[in-house]
Amino acid sequence: MLKFYLKNLFVLSLLSLSLLLTSCNPENSLARNLVGTWEITSYILDGSEEIGNTFQSIEIEFKSYNGDKGKFTFTSVDLEGNELIEAGNYSLDDEGTLVELTLEDERVLVYEVWAKRDEMEMIQEFGAAKREYRGTRK
Repeated sequence: MLKFYLKNLFVLSLLSLSLLLTSCNPENSLARNLVGTWEITSYILDGSEEIGNTFQSIEIEFKSYNGDKGKFTFTSVDLEGNELIEAGNYSLDDEGTLVELTLEDERVLVYEVWAKRDEMEMIQEFGAAKREYRGTRK
């Protein structure tokens, strides 16, 4: 009887350890937090706020992440009401700090990313230029 309990305790310990290791993976944590639709409340390009000046709205949707990639849709509406939709795949780095967006035309954009509950931030620096997106979950 004692052997049975020890065997079950060992199996439960292994399951708990594997669950703990999987849930602590920064990539998995970012993927869970990032999935959803985000309303961009601030888009700063080289120090200038673009929401309200160039764009009426920007929305980013990250669909479920399957371990190495997911799909995203980036929708922006300019001040004249013209809608631009860009879509593609996204992937996350192992540290859970970068998102790589691969657009359908094969352009690749890499952003530092942070997402928790209802807030998200993506920052891209390219040369002397800088893009910053901040948003809330819809």
